[in-house]
Amino acid sequence: MQEFLQAITNLTQTPIAIWIVALIFAFAAGMFVMDLRSPRFFSVAIIGFPRAGKTTLIVSLFAEILAGRMKKVQGKLLTRDTIERVENGIATLMKGNPIGPTKYRDTVAFRTEIELGTWLKKRYRVEIADFPGAMSEELADGAIQPLLDPDFARWVNEADAFIFVVDMARCLSGDRSSDRINNEYVSDMIAAIRAAWQNTLNHHSAGEKKLKSFPVVLTFTKSDLVNFLGDARNANTTESIQAYGFEKLPGVPGKVTIDLQRFEQERGTLINAFSDLRNFFIQTNRNYSEVFTSSLGVIDGNRLGFENLLKAVLPTHPL
Repeated sequence: MQEFLQAITNLTQTPIAIWIVALIFAFAAGMFVMDLRSPRFFSVAIIGFPRAGKTTLIVSLFAEILAGRMKKVQGKLLTRDTIERVENGIATLMKGNPIGPTKYRDTVAFRTEIELGTWLKKRYRVEIADFPGAMSEELADGAIQPLLDPDFARWVNEADAFIFVVDMARCLSGDRSSDRINNEYVSDMIAAIRAAWQNTLNHHSAGEKKLKSFPVVLTFTKSDLVNFLGDARNANTTESIQAYGFEKLPGVPGKVTIDLQRFEQERGTLINAFSDLRNFFIQTNRNYSEVFTSSLGVIDGNRLGFENLLKAVLPTHPL
């Protein structure tokens, strides 16, 4: 054994062997750098019911990236349709107007390139499809093949990450003053999202086993609406939440400082309300997370949740 080790040592000390080892390391390093520079194609399925804030969520995410407000993140929009849709959406929000619901004729895939990191940057070609919420309802009902739009079925069946959108405005607008949340809406959302994920597990092209490691994010939108809450719900509270959640925006133009104490309280309440769904995802997925977002609300000067959302969707390269 010692003679064998000595022979190996002698071999590595020869000029030819050194060059061979150097070439191997150089080749490996080159492949590593090429892998970093070659963009990975990554598609994201956003699933949520009508007026849950899916389009606003997408536009706000791009607005944060384009404005350079995310550390170690750079991005650019790749198609004319994407540029027009994002820029028009950003302008709409800045004027204090809500972005309207996506209609069938407005269905579009947002295409962008995102770079993560400082020195050895990882590049992604990311596509996010914005479909009408009615299609998400069909998915929850189990009619995944076929849907009204076969493109939506294909998108969900081939996606690399999933964002399930929950409307915080509806969650917080209980009909009775004693209600902390709208229990009817929460119950419906738990059942719908659970059904949608089970249908996805059954039909996804990657197969159920691989799909369990894909990123799944439960995203609560419109988190700035906690500012309208008092210690108890009443008719005025519900009316204000519904108005600002679906018809108008608080503030022209756009930034609202979120009541941090109220936000933490309601965040805990909602996580507890969705505990059954959380437990379900923990059992069926190894890459599950929850993110609270607001397109208008800021905490410590930063819009709430969008950096965490991007980190959750691209977890292999944390920000």
